[in-house]
Parts: sequence; structure tokens; C-alpha cells
Amino acid sequence: MRILYMFLIITSLVFSLEDYVIIKNKTAKVYETEFTGAPVVASSSIGQKLILVEYNDNYAKILYRAKDGLDYVGYIKRKDVYIREVNEEKALAKIKELNDFVTKKLSQNKELVVTETYAYDQEINGEKNTPDSEGERAANATKFYKKPSDKAPWVYLGDRSLLAIEGYENNFVKVSVPGRKDFLYVKKNMFKYTRATKFNSLIEKVVVVDRTNQNTQLYDYVGGEFLLTYSSQSTTGYNNNNNSYRTPRGYYIVSNLKPVMVYYDDPKKTDEERDTGRALYAVRFSGGYYLHGIPLKDDLKGTERESTRKRVESILGSHPSSHGCVRNSDENAKFIYNWTNPFEIKKDYFIPTYPVAVIITD
Repeated sequence: MRILYMFLIITSLVFSLEDYVIIKNKTAKVYETEFTGAPVVASSSIGQKLILVEYNDNYAKILYRAKDGLDYVGYIKRKDVYIREVNEEKALAKIKELNDFVTKKLSQNKELVVTETYAYDQEINGEKNTPDSEGERAANATKFYKKPSDKAPWVYLGDRSLLAIEGYENNFVKVSVPGRKDFLYVKKNMFKYTRATKFNSLIEKVVVVDRTNQNTQLYDYVGGEFLLTYSSQSTTGYNNNNNSYRTPRGYYIVSNLKPVMVYYDDPKKTDEERDTGRALYAVRFSGGYYLHGIPLKDDLKGTERESTRKRVESILGSHPSSHGCVRNSDENAKFIYNWTNPFEIKKDYFIPTYPVAVIITD
């Protein structure tokens, strides 16, 4: 007998807070139970999202809507779906890693700074498509070497990365970074940073963007622990070895916020040549990368504009498809924007009231 969930009311807000699966094959069968030979009670098509109850190595237990308009429990084979879940344990481990670093460096009287490497042109000495030693492409980033030598393997640390200055060796600055046991080294003449953000204690507002599960989670420090305040389905960046980048992993400090963010199809074109678009409620965490609402080109009008919005919203939480930013629905982007407690310091330019960290993780 199928199990009926009559009390479940699926809304966009509630759904955004749930674990879910995405159908990855053309069609997938939904079974009444997880036992071999169980009756097929429904089928789902590629890209469809279904709320996830739990899963094991063979099946995902889900909720599906039947023809009678009611929701039932069913089972889909794991091979037919992508699992998307709000992994609080993983997020909290990253937040602990960040704040252990901050409090330790403050106790050691080390200088905490935020890197500055923001430019539309992503190239670094002509090495636009050269990945670092960990497979990441440069994205508004600086080379940090694993030894004080420019012959050593390097990693890219993106704009607005948090680090601590440990000392100096020859022509290199020695730094420590959250999540890394070993020191990194950057050429003195390439090291640009800001002290504008003051750190007096742990960072109490943290955004965790999960590239694997395609979601964004907000955490607040309440009563001596970090609590999940909100989560939303998101879309991160994909790598095309050209003008699109994977949203870069790292620990970043939000710089500013914009109620409306204007973007260009190609910033190198003249004003007359380039197409423009806008996204609402943008929170800048690194270089030209923001958490923001649905991006829409200015030349989209009427029904075409609305259909584009719905199409982009429909794939949130499914797979990486942005150029590097983290997309959310306009509703969720507004929540994230307001959650930072922004205040205006000049027209159309806002900053968070207190430091807000953004962790991009797999």
C-alpha cells in the first residue's frame, strides 16, 4: 500500500529547505517499495526534482505526486538520480575550520588581511587557462607558492580570500590560510591586500556554498553555536576553459552589496557594442563573483522575460551553469541580502554591518 502524505504542502520556500533528488536519465521508474519485483507506481522525467526522505546504496526514498494530486512515498534506483542534500555536518566542519583559524591567529597577534585581486581580465601573465597544482583555473586570483620559490607548485587564491601574514622570506611573504596545514608564499610585488575589515573575534555570520549539492546555507552564531538559519537551491559556475569558471573554492569576506547588479556580455566591448543585463540583490564575495538573483538581459521584454526567469529558476539546485557567480531565486537572494544587515555608505553602495564570510566548498 502506498503511504499518503496528506499533511505535506509543497511551497517554494519549504522545498528550498528540503533535501531532494534530480532525475538524471530520460525517464526513471518510481517503485512502491525497494524490494525486487515491486510494482511501478509512477515515472519521472529527466531534470525533475523530488523531495528526498532518505537513501541507501541502492534506492532513494522520495515523495512523488500522483494523478489524484496527493503525495506518496516511493522509491527510485540510486543510479537514476542525483542526490542533493543540505549537509549541515560538512558545513559546520568548514565553519569551525574558519573560526579556529581566526581565533588562533588573533591570539598569536598575527595580522589578518583580505586579498585584493579584482579585474575583469582574468589572465595572469597570459596563463588564463593554466590550472594550478590542484586543478583550479585563475579567477581574479594571485599565485601562492607552496615553497618560497617561483619554481614551486602553486595554488590560486581568489580576490577577498582571508589569510594571515606569518613573516617574510627573501622576496616572498609567508602566509597561512584557513583549511591548509602548510604555509603558502606569495611574491612581495604581487601581494595586494586590504585591512579594511576588522576582525576582533570569530566571524558570526557565515554563508556556505556547496558546489556538490548546489545549495547555499546561512549560519548564525547563537547561544555559543552555529545554527542553520536558511538554505536555498543554487547554481554555481562551470568551467569552459574560456569565459566561464567553476565558482572558486575558498574562504572569502564579503566586500559590498548591490540592490541591482548590472553585468555585461563582454566587459571589453565598448558601451555601444556590449549587451547589458541585471540581477537583483547581489552580494560580492570574490572578484566579479556574487551571490545574486536571476540574471536577465535588458533586451528581454514581456512574456519572453518571464519565461526566461522561470526557465532559469527551474534548474536551480541541479547542475553548475553560471559563469562563476552563485545564482538563487530572487526571493532567496533578497533574504540573503537582507540577512547580511547591509547599510549604505554611498549611493547604491552597501556593506555588511559586521564581517560576513562566504565559504565555497565541494
